[in-house]
This record gives sequence, C-alpha cells and structure tokens, in this order.
Amino acid sequence: KKILVRLNPYADLIADWEKFYRDLGINCDLSDVRIPDDPGGFGRVIIMTQGITPQSAYDLCAKFFTCWRWIDRSLDEVIDFSFQNRSAKNHTYAIRIRDRIEADEELKNLSASQLKSMGIPGIALEERFIYELKYFKETGKHLDIKYITLCAGSRVGDDIVPLVYRREGKITVFIAGILEACYEFRARAVVS
Repeated sequence: KKILVRLNPYADLIADWEKFYRDLGINCDLSDVRIPDDPGGFGRVIIMTQGITPQSAYDLCAKFFTCWRWIDRSLDEVIDFSFQNRSAKNHTYAIRIRDRIEADEELKNLSASQLKSMGIPGIALEERFIYELKYFKETGKHLDIKYITLCAGSRVGDDIVPLVYRREGKITVFIAGILEACYEFRARAVVS
C-alpha cells in the first residue's frame, strides 16, 4: 500500500506569519487558515489572526513607529463592522493583494463608491495596518510614501472611508467621503 501524503504548499508562509505574530506577543495557530488562490499578480498574502481589530492593529504599529489618527476615540468604536465582508474579530482568515509599496495604480482616481459598484473589494483598515507592520518588519521601510491607500474595505458610518499613508515621518489615518476620488487616492484590491 502507498500512503499519499499531501503537504501544505503554504506551510513555510504560515510558519512565517505565526512567527510574526508570536514576535508581537500573539500566540496563534494558523495551520487551518485557507489561503486564496492567486488569480495572477496577487503575490502578497496577509493573514489576519483572530482578535485583530482596527484599533489593536493600529496599536501594534504604534509600538514600532509614530502613528497619528484623525480621532481620539478608539477606531473600533468608529469603524462600521456591518459593512465589512471580512473581519478578524471572530475568526482567522487570509487575503491576497498586489505586493507593492504604493497602492494599486490601476485603481487611482476611483472613489470607494465607484469601486463597490465595479465589484472590486478593497483592503480593510486593519488589514492595511498589518500589511504595514509586516512590511516594516521585513524591510525596515514603509508603504504609501507618495500616494494614499483608500481603505475601501472599511467604512466609518455610511459615507466615510478611512485613508492610510506615510507623511512627515508618521503613519497617518484620515478619512474621505465615499464619493471622493483624486489622483493620490488608490485602493488596494483584495482576493479573499
């Protein structure tokens, strides 16, 4: 008899993410996470472990570099979780994005409302923070130096979307209306 053993092709990736979280003081078992297939060009995998929220992800970033946000209240109080298709509040999951410093050039000049009507899912605020921190831990550098990530996967109420970028030496979180679009705003498309 032959025994067929199927090895997880993502075992090294999962081990790397477990180490990333362990180094942050978060013990987690990511062995059951489903990694979405890459349709082409979405080479960066982000694994969101259960319990990560916008505020906890922001706080993790703030341990390693200066961060600023437009509001003094907890981000968990202002983000509308009913809008999000994905949330790590109650379960672990993985997404794929394009592996780029700047958000997607293909999605410049598009508002969150336009992206939704086009059926293009965007990165959520907490996913953007975790990507920032993972990238920083890997390279010592930051994302969004020239442009602004429109976190189209999140909402602040019905008509506001969060923005994340690096300016004046700090990671900045601001907001824009869901109808606002400009050359600097660029979403990050997500495969989940």
